[in-house]
Amino acid sequence: MPLIDDRGRLFGKVNVIDVLVGLLVFGLIPLVYGAFLLFRVPAPKITSITPTEVLEHQPATLQITGEDLRPFLHALLGTHEAEAFLIQSPARAEIKLPDLAAGSYDLVLFDEAQELLRMPGALTVVAPPLPPPLPVTEFQVVGRFVDLAVDAAPSIRPGLKLGHGEEDEPLAEVLAVRSPEASVYNVKVGSETLAAPKPGRVTVPAIIRARCAIAGDGCTVEGVALAPGSTVLLPLLAAPGKDGEDRSSPSQVSFVLEEVRPVDARLEFPSDRPTLPRVELQAVGDFALPVDDVPSIQPGLRLGRSEDELFAEVLAVRSPELGVRRLRVGSSVISVPKRGAARVPAIIRLSCEVADDACRVGNVVVAQDATVTFPWADGFAHEGEESLERQLSFAIAGVRSVDSPVEFPSSLIDVQVVGRFIELSKSDAGQFRVGLKFEGRRDEPSAEVLAVQEPVAATQRVRTGLNTQISTPVSGEFAVPAIVRLSCVITPDEACMVGKTSVIPNATIRLPAEAGADQVGLFIDEVWPADSRLEFPSIRKAVATLRVRFLARPEVVGLVKVGDVDVGDPSLVMDGDRASLTSLESERQTTTARAVVDAGVSSNFQFEETVVAFNATLEVPVVLTPSGWRYRDKPVKVGASFSFETMSGFMDGWILNVNVDPKTERVVR
Repeated sequence: MPLIDDRGRLFGKVNVIDVLVGLLVFGLIPLVYGAFLLFRVPAPKITSITPTEVLEHQPATLQITGEDLRPFLHALLGTHEAEAFLIQSPARAEIKLPDLAAGSYDLVLFDEAQELLRMPGALTVVAPPLPPPLPVTEFQVVGRFVDLAVDAAPSIRPGLKLGHGEEDEPLAEVLAVRSPEASVYNVKVGSETLAAPKPGRVTVPAIIRARCAIAGDGCTVEGVALAPGSTVLLPLLAAPGKDGEDRSSPSQVSFVLEEVRPVDARLEFPSDRPTLPRVELQAVGDFALPVDDVPSIQPGLRLGRSEDELFAEVLAVRSPELGVRRLRVGSSVISVPKRGAARVPAIIRLSCEVADDACRVGNVVVAQDATVTFPWADGFAHEGEESLERQLSFAIAGVRSVDSPVEFPSSLIDVQVVGRFIELSKSDAGQFRVGLKFEGRRDEPSAEVLAVQEPVAATQRVRTGLNTQISTPVSGEFAVPAIVRLSCVITPDEACMVGKTSVIPNATIRLPAEAGADQVGLFIDEVWPADSRLEFPSIRKAVATLRVRFLARPEVVGLVKVGDVDVGDPSLVMDGDRASLTSLESERQTTTARAVVDAGVSSNFQFEETVVAFNATLEVPVVLTPSGWRYRDKPVKVGASFSFETMSGFMDGWILNVNVDPKTERVVR
């Protein structure tokens, strides 16, 4: 038989083409398998995880080692997706853990939605170890159970244990109680606080033994520091009932702490203690009270409930003064009138208890700047009515022995004044010398001359034209520059007064002279502390050229002209002490400004008006101070405000440029 017959069959059975196709297919099988092995992505493998145990709810990172690790994989811990799966190399990776609760978690790696690897129980999350228990100690505490229902008060009795019921020992145990007292509201009525009954509620004074946890340098019960004035909420789970039955009614009671003692202290309420030694003192100060009650404050008035309690007796009073309230405004403290209130300066004799080297009225130590209160039965009750007991406060200004003279301390203080005696004749001016004294009656202001200079002719300001003033000597009148030690009266708002005049720069005060002579006038230039160095001040003056941007109404702009002199400060006598206008720039700019007008104590209104802005140049006499050059006691520097007032108008602006001519600088004493 031929190998291939005439019909193209091999051995007469199989077609040659079919054989060739079959051989080709069999030849492709190893080729395809080799390509699969060469190009397939291997499944990742994990050989180790570090750490395998972490704390719950704590950020952590797992270090993964393995094979064929690659980017873009997703990791799950149980059902929680990891925050990040970070590849360092095919053999190393990191997993940022999400917030996990305690438990065991499988680690699963996904490629899109296909699970590639699962490690059961790969990570264990444990709770953090409990902190060691705080050390516990016990104290004896005096206080009161407050705001109790009337029918609940009998349950507060010795032996009552307070706690959650889970402790080895109760949080507190009642050791002693007193009779219940009516609860009250503290109601503010005007400037007074009154006690109003609280219906159906009582307060039970008690002594308890309390267990507290020591934390740092403090001790706490239920998270509240054990200290006088604190209020602790104590669980009251099982209050003993009648016949010994147990009444389980979960509740809390409030206990206000008044005193904390050692646990083995004697079991006694504060008022049961032996009476502390008492002494009497004399105190100077003032009563603060409503204006209507001022007539009641008279010598002989006695404050206190009985002889057995602390008391005070008024020995002397002065004329009442207006009540004030001290307010902080910025960095300053000012006194403002307090409507309907008064202050009555007084000297009182008071009794106080001596404890720990201090004398106390209640919890207040009797000392300067302290305020004590005494019960006061209002003397204005009508016939047939009971007097209303109130508290009268007394601010202490000074304390002295009870046998001291009953007299008010002097309210005078000394200051040093630099100025000049004025309105003097030539003969009178020659009488002024160091050591000359001006003395009034007791507790009245006085003065002593510490240094003088030669008399100078007195001057008077005279107007010679519309915008011009000159200073001319006054015939036969002289002034004597001097440094004077002056005593003045300090007022409640801390002003220093001579008569009705404040001791401030540019003020003129009148000093007492010899009998039959007129009072002497002293014009004040400067005020210094009494122990300041004796020297007449030197002043550095100069002339500055200012370029100022002004804002003025249109009608004012038409009146302003070169040569105008500032007349805004009447105390500037010489024209050389005043600013003058030297040039006006031609450019004018019209704009709209909003003006605010003060219409009273608590009201104002605003309106818009047309103003003209322009630049001007001025020559301004300036004085050097520690803060820089000044004119009319206002700063002369770029950006500072500047006001210019003529006989015809007024305008405001701000300084654009300052140039002080050094050739004009001079020192004046």
